[in-house]
Amino acid sequence: MPLRSQMLRDDKALQAALVNDSAHVVPGSRGPHVAKIQSALQLLDKSLRLPANELRGKHYGPRTAAAVLELKRKRKIINLSYQTSPDNIVGKMTIARLDEELVALEQRPSPGRVVCTGSSGPIVTSAESSDPFLLVGGPKGPAPRKPPANPPMTF
Repeated sequence: MPLRSQMLRDDKALQAALVNDSAHVVPGSRGPHVAKIQSALQLLDKSLRLPANELRGKHYGPRTAAAVLELKRKRKIINLSYQTSPDNIVGKMTIARLDEELVALEQRPSPGRVVCTGSSGPIVTSAESSDPFLLVGGPKGPAPRKPPANPPMTF
């Protein structure tokens, strides 16, 4: 199955890492595919700070390698057929897991974004208003209607 997340799906090097052992991304690698791995790591771990020189150089340096290892430890990404502990390589299992988590993140509503279900599927829009009636909604149904500005008075 190909990569599905918006961030990773169009990258040939990462698609190859998903299916070929020889295409694993290893420390020392450089390129746009490494930058995408770095971005994915930072999106999934908001507290992660990678050094500017590794980010600018799109370099799978020591801190990127340590971040990959930490991700694999936390998520128990280990190929038990030949490993007893995680490594710092982005291979088939790791890229698949990054992609899976990015897809889930892309589908989750966020502040300023309205997700509701229409007759033709999900509707995603950005809302620039802080009006809570405009910012609610989700995959379970449409946003509730806003009450009238001047509700009728009853005595």
